[in-house]
Amino acid sequence: MKKYTGFLIAILIIVAGCAPLAFEPEQATVYAKGLTLAKTATPKSPSTAIFKLTSSALGTGSRLTADTTCDGAGSTLPLQWSGAPKGTVAYAMIMHHNAPEGQAHWYWILYNIPAATTQIAKNSTGGGTLGTNSLNGLAQYSPPCPIGPGDKEFIFTLYALKSKPKFAANTKVDRPTLLAAIKSITLASTELRTVYARQATITPTPASTVVPTKVPTQPPATAAPGYNIDQATSDKAQSMTIAFDAMAFLTGDTGADSFFPPGKLADYWGFQYLRDNDPSGMGHSGEFLTSAALNTLNILTTQQRALLVTLAQNQVGRINEYANRRFVLMNSFRRALENDLPSGTSGLSLDAIKSYSSDLYALDGEISYERAQVMGDILHDLTPAQIASFSSMKGKGMKEWPVVAEPDDLRGLDRNVKVAVMTYASDLLSWYNGSVEADVYFCPERHGTYYGSFYLKDIKAMGDPTYAIPTDLTGDLGAVMLQKMDSTQAGKIQGIVDSQRPALTGIVDIRQKISIELRKFISGGTPDKTVLDGMFRQYGAYDGEINYYMATTFTAVGKSLTPSQQADLAAMRLELLGALNHPTGAFLYSQPIAMPIIENSDFLFK
Repeated sequence: MKKYTGFLIAILIIVAGCAPLAFEPEQATVYAKGLTLAKTATPKSPSTAIFKLTSSALGTGSRLTADTTCDGAGSTLPLQWSGAPKGTVAYAMIMHHNAPEGQAHWYWILYNIPAATTQIAKNSTGGGTLGTNSLNGLAQYSPPCPIGPGDKEFIFTLYALKSKPKFAANTKVDRPTLLAAIKSITLASTELRTVYARQATITPTPASTVVPTKVPTQPPATAAPGYNIDQATSDKAQSMTIAFDAMAFLTGDTGADSFFPPGKLADYWGFQYLRDNDPSGMGHSGEFLTSAALNTLNILTTQQRALLVTLAQNQVGRINEYANRRFVLMNSFRRALENDLPSGTSGLSLDAIKSYSSDLYALDGEISYERAQVMGDILHDLTPAQIASFSSMKGKGMKEWPVVAEPDDLRGLDRNVKVAVMTYASDLLSWYNGSVEADVYFCPERHGTYYGSFYLKDIKAMGDPTYAIPTDLTGDLGAVMLQKMDSTQAGKIQGIVDSQRPALTGIVDIRQKISIELRKFISGGTPDKTVLDGMFRQYGAYDGEINYYMATTFTAVGKSLTPSQQADLAAMRLELLGALNHPTGAFLYSQPIAMPIIENSDFLFK
């Protein structure tokens, strides 16, 4: 594959947005010193032919049933065993998964199981002492939630012990800790290996040999996606994302908070869905957006490209206005954390934040409506040859797309105009080849974007186009963040999942209605703008509500941190970012700027 260089690489990085949350409950990998999961060897035991672990509930071929995972009730698997060696005083059991990177993620730890025990019932919460899982650091079963096609292996290991393991007072017993404690007291061990797959592999669909006369309003899906809206809004994905946001906010500053991918503005075109479900697995490579945009721009005529340039020139001012207006919310959230409250107020105002966010999303809606009108007109008037070109890319991954050059008429555009044109072009491809389902989809970190998590995740890629953002970074550091908290602090952060659920559900519903209306432009119709304006405002109110819960909870947790916790979190950030730990100014989206003069935010307090 030809490499794209220079200005276009910068374009694709700043427009890219969030990577999907590669969501398997797991410990952090190698993002900070002292956080690397030690590769602790499984204790070796004397060979035995009769010590055996089984389950009466396993499906065909030792396949886990959905009710033991996040796709079902999340029950523990019933287990039975026999043939323990003489001298067994107690048992310990671990359920884990070995990730491709060689890291182990564990979901269930149970130790001090009495020697007389020969089974653990389904959905058991007892039978021994629970250890902590690597999802949230809590002493409970964490049902696996693998993402992506193909089977993932989950291993249940039962250890017969000649004595009970000993731990220092207040020790959180995780897998490495337990393995170290039982290494010298293990008489025998036995494994039960199982597999589970959440989604079928996406199979590329050959382009149709029949050229349609008009672009369909909602083309049929080609296959079951690996990422979908249910996964993005699941409690587990949201829990880790919110914890990651908390870490970014409590260790960051206003400059870092302001870093925001422009692709998150007016994002009803299914591009995130196209990216996250790329069959070739290249959706988050450095070349994906550029390849999508350049292919689209080469399919379009000079006149059609000129329409996109004119649209960009007309929208750049309002696009930047949207980014600048975000600073007021960021400022109020920081003031709450720093206890810099206006005289006579006690904290942030839910109603004021919802109202301000509603106005902000009204601007987003204005920009979205104009884009949909121009993009819809272009797609509605495609020639049969253009339709065939777009259709030939459907269901294929980036590795199968043509490698094309930037059209000459687009060279030399103003930077901000070029960013917008590239965004429109990539959105045209995803909108044409997508569906309402694709348009509704968003990644878990789409909402609640004022806390610096995009900076934490993306800033190292800005100066290095070869840098690949780890897809599991959010989940990993979210899990570590929770492990650094005490049970009360972790409970508050995770409690946001329940608090925000009605608003998040409302957002999904509103996005579907907005997407259906905007798609009318593709078929030559005209959406009801008055109805859409109300939808965009309601969307903003929902997002404001989510941000209120996040800002107030993060503030409460931040004020309760011990000096040791503060030092640990600061060290994590420094190890991840190094010299980029804190920006010297702010950002207009992902473009460095001097810190602007921010409008007084007193009105956002009560």
